[in-house]
Amino acid sequence: MNLSSDQTNLEKLLQGLDASFSVPVYQRSYSWKQEELEEVWEDILNAFRSNPDSSYFLGAIVLSTEDQKEEQYQIIDGQQRLATLSVLFATLAGIVHNRAQLPDIIEGFHLQEDAESKKKFDKAWNLSWTRLLHPSEPDHYFLRLNNQDNPVLRDRIFVGIRSEVPLPKKSELKSAKKEHRLLKAKKFFFGRLYEFLQAAADPAEELNQLAIFLIKHLALLKITVREDYDAYLLFESLNAKGLDLSTSDLLKNRLLLQCAKNDTQRNSVLSSWDSIEKKIRDSSTTDLVSYLHYYWSSFHSTKITKKQLYSEIKSYLKNKTPAQVVRFVDDLRSATEPYCKITKSDERWPQFEAGQRFNSEDP
Repeated sequence: MNLSSDQTNLEKLLQGLDASFSVPVYQRSYSWKQEELEEVWEDILNAFRSNPDSSYFLGAIVLSTEDQKEEQYQIIDGQQRLATLSVLFATLAGIVHNRAQLPDIIEGFHLQEDAESKKKFDKAWNLSWTRLLHPSEPDHYFLRLNNQDNPVLRDRIFVGIRSEVPLPKKSELKSAKKEHRLLKAKKFFFGRLYEFLQAAADPAEELNQLAIFLIKHLALLKITVREDYDAYLLFESLNAKGLDLSTSDLLKNRLLLQCAKNDTQRNSVLSSWDSIEKKIRDSSTTDLVSYLHYYWSSFHSTKITKKQLYSEIKSYLKNKTPAQVVRFVDDLRSATEPYCKITKSDERWPQFEAGQRFNSEDP
């Protein structure tokens, strides 16, 4: 496996006209919930308050560069962290750029706009929004998520970083149950940054120092592989090292890995998988791992737990040809619709009075 590694930070990583980071086809959508956001924010804030001049290790990111320029990467591992940090930078930039509204939002907040404070606010703003896109290229965003997430990132998360928009009131920060998780993350960071500012003795100075800490002192180990096939293998092996990947993530990766040498077959698998994901997502009464478990139990083995599911299917696929893998995914796609009908919450068995038989003609 051809790979390289080096330590970096967000200032070095998210800069340059050629730099871009995109989510490959086998990756899931943005999935972090309140717990993960709370954990990363508390870790960053504690490290910042303990020693703002020291580095805090944020973990490894794994990137692939096959068939691309040296600084145009696909993200194998690290999408959730890079997306979350992008939301944080966008929220920070939006707050600073529209800071005149803060006294109406944060109780007791006094906005200082003397020359020195303005200089610090402007520096914090520039440090933040230039981690999202290149200053000389207004459409050159460093991060590109998948087709479901990217429009939300561009049109809903990045709005306001360089334009005047209303900042949300504290009463508007409660998220709806089905709201996109990127939007939930933005509301989360609005709330935490409002708290940060409310407690700050010198808001301009502390926001500036926080922005500097984020781009200079969050340390990352950047691991780069050169070939897609190695990327698939590394993605799978990371699961054995404790990466939180679901059965569906791993299975999708395995299917694409076994068709990696043939673009037509790989695209067929990807198209079928996207169809499966859409039907399961639209059903709103089940999830993909439950469906995979149901399918496998129905057609292959009934004595299998969800925890054992991936290793069982991987073993089944081990000696299959790419054509056989395509047929397997086609079968999986075909069974999705009847499964969703069975699990629909508005489907009900007929109601009978107590003692009434199912067939009224029975004695």
